[in-house]
Amino acid sequence: MEITLLVILDSSDQENYRVYQETIPPFLEHFGIPYREIDLVKEESINFNASGILIAQEGLGKRMDQRTKKSLYRAVKQGTGLINLDYHLDSYKELHQPLKIERIEKEDKTSLIKIGEKHYINELHPHLLPPPLRGRIEERGMEKQLLQPLKFLKVKTKNKPLLLAEDNSPLLLCSSPKLIQFLISPRLWLPEYFGHCAGLDDILFRAIIWAVKKPFVTKTIPPFVTSRIDDANGSANIFGKRKDSANKNFAYLDMLNKFGLIPNIGLFIDDITEEDSKIIKEKYDKKLADFSPHAFSDPKNINEFPVYMHHNGKEFSKEELKENFARVDKKFQDWGIKPSKTVNAHFDEIGLNSLPFLKERGQIYTMNPIRFGKTWIDEKARDWKPKPYGDTGFNFDYMLDDPDFFNVCTGTKSGPKDYLTPSFDFLYGCTSFWKENSKNDVQKAALRGAEQIKLGLDSGFFGCLMAHEQRIAILSIKEFEEILERIDDSLSDYEKIFASYDEIAEYLYHHQQTKLKEIKIEGNKISCQLAGKSTIPLKLSIFREMRGKIKKELCNLPPFSVEVEVVL
Repeated sequence: MEITLLVILDSSDQENYRVYQETIPPFLEHFGIPYREIDLVKEESINFNASGILIAQEGLGKRMDQRTKKSLYRAVKQGTGLINLDYHLDSYKELHQPLKIERIEKEDKTSLIKIGEKHYINELHPHLLPPPLRGRIEERGMEKQLLQPLKFLKVKTKNKPLLLAEDNSPLLLCSSPKLIQFLISPRLWLPEYFGHCAGLDDILFRAIIWAVKKPFVTKTIPPFVTSRIDDANGSANIFGKRKDSANKNFAYLDMLNKFGLIPNIGLFIDDITEEDSKIIKEKYDKKLADFSPHAFSDPKNINEFPVYMHHNGKEFSKEELKENFARVDKKFQDWGIKPSKTVNAHFDEIGLNSLPFLKERGQIYTMNPIRFGKTWIDEKARDWKPKPYGDTGFNFDYMLDDPDFFNVCTGTKSGPKDYLTPSFDFLYGCTSFWKENSKNDVQKAALRGAEQIKLGLDSGFFGCLMAHEQRIAILSIKEFEEILERIDDSLSDYEKIFASYDEIAEYLYHHQQTKLKEIKIEGNKISCQLAGKSTIPLKLSIFREMRGKIKKELCNLPPFSVEVEVVL
């Protein structure tokens, strides 16, 4: 049998088909879910023999003929999982009984989504605590605010919903046999309503995994976790002058390493003391940190002494860049290290003229939410649509202005004015830096840090703890360690693979060059065909179910060129 998800659609329904095209295929491709589209306009009869069925478009129930519906329901009764995104449940009478629907009331709108009954599908989200603890422990993440009200179908049911509307009406139901029913419009996944990479992608992914027959195989990005620290100059940081300041002698690197993190450090290279350069060398040799030339220095936080481009958008000349890169080369040679392959530029500002110099040095990965040759505040800096969703804060794709560079970005959604209020910095608003808080709030910082990593992982990307060193410098070593310890505790339910930014960028570069073409199961043997090219080992995820418990196993693939068949 072929391991695949059948995706039902109708290309003749132009508006709903547009919503489908913009939201569902990019999601399935991104999460590496093997699928095959079935267009009702083109298929006279449908063979529902598959791992699962995704009704992926609003209004399909009214467009299916009775023969197709009977075949669909027969497959579901025989154990084929069904995930229904069409919330018009009145068109699916046969689903009412297994979903315990007592009556359909009316269409309504909701402005937020709440997490409901704990289940495999939503178990990574916070849930309402029992009454004795309620109100005593902060419960964040239980509610997801929509950008505008969205239609849903009010029903009366004896089922316990996994998602709820603001009036506690059910928005997501599941039942046996493996049946998933969304009661909210699939426009939910459009960015103008909520979108991807906003905190619910794991719900849809895990709903599919729960419903499909197992074993099931995906080419999902492994759960990598890393860290990015900008504006770093260690002991020279003017904001951390106490004996126990976390920046002193790069003490915070030891703390990050203690909890498994291998950070990419964007250095103000002219500020580094001789003593700190020895620490940099030690961390580099032990592969406990990567280092990138962030800028020469920037005491006023105006990118006064940049490496790659002037802060006003003016390009350096070729001669100026030769001098800049010669200075960078000498500094790193003196330290006995090489810059990371991933460029960590101050304000993410990388000039077009600097690109040949970066290529010469093998620095071909970037972590940019903005385009080359643009300043952070340029309105056109985010005028590009990188894969998978066209989101400049969550993407891995070739850079628009020079495809020799591959961009890898997670959790840095931003706008032109966000340098003043950098919400993508997990410590923003959590320390007394620039009077952002009256105190150093360890609990708030830990919550924000955990949420930042979780959002990357839940969105099928990678987790990245991002901060600017100035805010770390305000903290004591003890405070920073406590923050990281709390973050680590919050992530105890998450599978994590700690890696450097360079390792993740290289993995994603090869990941996007390969495709899972076909998966077949014969007895206990799973045969997978992949196409493309990878010079490094990649991983497949195998989901199995035993006694109602779903388990995931990561399987290594050998490097390959053109095509490969592997047996798992």
